[in-house]
Amino acid sequence: MSWKLITIILFFLSLFYQSGHCGKAYLSADTKVDITIKSPISTKDPQPKSLIGIIEIASSDSAAGVEIFRKGGKVAGRILEYKGAGHIGKPGALKIALDSLETVQGRMVAIKPFFLSADGKGKRLKACLMLPLLGAGYFVKGSDAILAAPPTPITVRTAKFEEITF
Repeated sequence: MSWKLITIILFFLSLFYQSGHCGKAYLSADTKVDITIKSPISTKDPQPKSLIGIIEIASSDSAAGVEIFRKGGKVAGRILEYKGAGHIGKPGALKIALDSLETVQGRMVAIKPFFLSADGKGKRLKACLMLPLLGAGYFVKGSDAILAAPPTPITVRTAKFEEITF
């Protein structure tokens, strides 16, 4: 093959590559995105290291005809409180802060502060009533907190104006 032919092929390949990946879309602040809890989180289980795979984007979303968020995309956040049920009827508690969503291009986009929480049921009255019986009330535990998927998706909003390149 001659160098001229190789140069021409590379030139046309570069044009093709650039034409498919040089667009921009704009994501405005307060764009609504639906998320869902894929698998329940319980304080009975060990604390998860991250929320990836547990909470995800519920449906695809686009701006100006360009897909920005894909169903099953990652949702990043932090676990703020993770307490299992305790003695003397103390209930479990779980609180999560969601921070950002993953775009189709793999970039994380910030969302407005959003918190999910769940509390278990306390059994303090039962424990206090059983306490005089040789301290049996000490061994009464409250119930664990469980954060399960609601019947409808949860809507979060993007935090700021973003330029998305594709």
